[in-house]
Amino acid sequence: MEHFDRIDEIVARITKEIERHITDLHTKVRQYGPFNVIANTSFRNQLALLSPDAKPVAGSLSVASEYLSLICLKFPFTLGIREFTRPHDVAEDLHVINELCLQVIQKYTMIHHHRFHVYRPDGTMSDIQHIAQALSSEELLVRNETFESHHWDLLEELYDRYDDYFKKELGFTIKEAVRICITIADLVNKRMQESIMQLKSNSQQMLKEILAYKKSKKKPQQFYPQEMLDAYCTWDDRALEMHFYESMATYQMVMMGDRLSFTPELIAEEENLEVETVRSFFSRLSLGFGEINADFSEPEIMHPLKDRPLIRHENQYMAPSLSLLDYSLDRLFAGTLIKDGKKQARYMETRHDYLMEKGMEHIKSVLKGGQYYTHLKYPGGEMDGLVILGTNSFFIEAKGHRIHDRAKKGYIDRLENHIDDLVKDSHYQATRTQQYLAGNPAAVFEDRQGRKVTIDGTTFQNSFFISLTIESISAISCNLKLDNTLGLFTKETFPWIVSLYDLRVICEHMEGPAYFIQYLHRRKEFFKHKKFKVLDELDLLGYYLKRNLRFDDIVQGQYDQLSGILLESMMEEYNKYYLYQEGVTKKPVQKLKHYSIQPVKTLVRALEESNLEFGLDAAVQLLEFGSKTKKQILDNITTIKNRFKRDGYNHDFRIAGDDNDSDKSWMLSYWTGPHEDGFIEYFRKYIRETFQREPVNSYIAILDTGKNEYQFAEIMLFTS
Repeated sequence: MEHFDRIDEIVARITKEIERHITDLHTKVRQYGPFNVIANTSFRNQLALLSPDAKPVAGSLSVASEYLSLICLKFPFTLGIREFTRPHDVAEDLHVINELCLQVIQKYTMIHHHRFHVYRPDGTMSDIQHIAQALSSEELLVRNETFESHHWDLLEELYDRYDDYFKKELGFTIKEAVRICITIADLVNKRMQESIMQLKSNSQQMLKEILAYKKSKKKPQQFYPQEMLDAYCTWDDRALEMHFYESMATYQMVMMGDRLSFTPELIAEEENLEVETVRSFFSRLSLGFGEINADFSEPEIMHPLKDRPLIRHENQYMAPSLSLLDYSLDRLFAGTLIKDGKKQARYMETRHDYLMEKGMEHIKSVLKGGQYYTHLKYPGGEMDGLVILGTNSFFIEAKGHRIHDRAKKGYIDRLENHIDDLVKDSHYQATRTQQYLAGNPAAVFEDRQGRKVTIDGTTFQNSFFISLTIESISAISCNLKLDNTLGLFTKETFPWIVSLYDLRVICEHMEGPAYFIQYLHRRKEFFKHKKFKVLDELDLLGYYLKRNLRFDDIVQGQYDQLSGILLESMMEEYNKYYLYQEGVTKKPVQKLKHYSIQPVKTLVRALEESNLEFGLDAAVQLLEFGSKTKKQILDNITTIKNRFKRDGYNHDFRIAGDDNDSDKSWMLSYWTGPHEDGFIEYFRKYIRETFQREPVNSYIAILDTGKNEYQFAEIMLFTS
């Protein structure tokens, strides 16, 4: 109890500090023009976010701009006077305003975390409280759940079929809305860069002229009183450089509100759109001064700027948080369709079908071969998607539900409903289909057109369960462990809960089907460990590519002594790559790739493309081995292939062990020899007998008849 009393004291102290910060913020803000105040905070924080070295915690920078905007919008618009009466204080005051916003947000976040009872009195964790805390904190602080171009793609593909309807109801289509948003973002970023360039060039030009006057009495182009020129001659060069830089920086700050604002006419001209179209857009998505409740003070998880991300005064507009532009579009277009009783049901069906179609498209791009089925029904159940590839099956359920604002705020009742819809029901449908299909040589289904579909359920040994969503739910998927307290899942049916955004990125980073399958396996093994904490699905992908999602060094080391292990975010590496891909940065950035050396990847690719029944299984097993075992295998392959090349006879090696963290034994036999029917049959017979004499959990045998390149004549797999 003493521990909890101390926490309550800290929360009370932080609450009072927040109140003081807000009072100071109100005082500072009212002395300046609100466009200038908002523009300078947006400028400062947007540049920090665009930096290739931006850290994931920098999400609070966008929130600072939003929070400050809401504070300013409580009051009527004023021109401000301090910019002109106390210009020497401008830089310091605007810095203080930004820091006050950041302090309020950071301290509010601490209090918000404390509202959830993640740990029970007996020290055990409540998964539902933990998920509610994570989901609400993510909504509070994180912006851009995916990379910008991916979000624009999804919005256009999902909503362009309703363009005629939107044009009539809203005054603009989805394509027009996206074009407007991109133009606003490009314009703002361009003007920010121009401000930096002008600051540098103007201050350097002024310095150059004064240094020339000091040296040769050459009159500067700008007018200066003689006494000022005489004073400058007594300053050292460094002091002069700082003086002109600070003077020009103050000028840029004073002009920032004007620089970063825009009119409908300007955006229409830039994008060659009708002015009325842009005005309709601005009218729907803007807030005016005095429209925020006067009692607003602390940050809010769901606030008005998330629906109306533009600020207006008369005919001038500003976008304080560019990351809210695409966020607000999805809410606007989805909300418009859902409110229309005639459109709602059809839209939700379309949303579901789009999710399934795109999900299968991404999965196909990696798996390539296999059997693909969608929208299947069978006695007592239905299945959104099914893929069978070799000995692997993928049962896919698509859930197009929108995450309710109440759940995003952390309310347990609504969150439990979402877990029921997105996780429990989805998983139940997938596992029920697997039970109906597995072992049945002629399982009968019916597709959407009413046609009979017969599927052989005896060909696969491994089943993967995928719950696919449109919205990111990392707060759920990254916090549900195998032994979660909600009683969900079993070791055999642990699902992959993934958003369409993350699925796209993951598939873009996979070098072949073996990597994709191994990732799903490694992911399941990772979530057996309760102490590991990860914030995002793409962090899991990053650690898979870098180290196979294996942490043997930690598990076998200090794991038992630690209460929790938070894995460092890897989003910075993805941000660098996609910022380059989108043309935001110019320096080339390579995509993350699996850490395996090229000879291993060459062998994996040859096994994948062998067209043999167990080729893919062998490729996955090879990736599963540790680096030392992989090297040993490659060295042995080189040795026996060289011998075969010299004498044309059969050569082989066998290696066995438990080089994995699944507590399963394995054996690999690799043979070289001539491509002759008698020899191939001898290979098969010998391998069967070996497995009977020496059973292991997994036994893979490979017959390679190529003297130079890989030419696989037979691959056998036995499991127990």
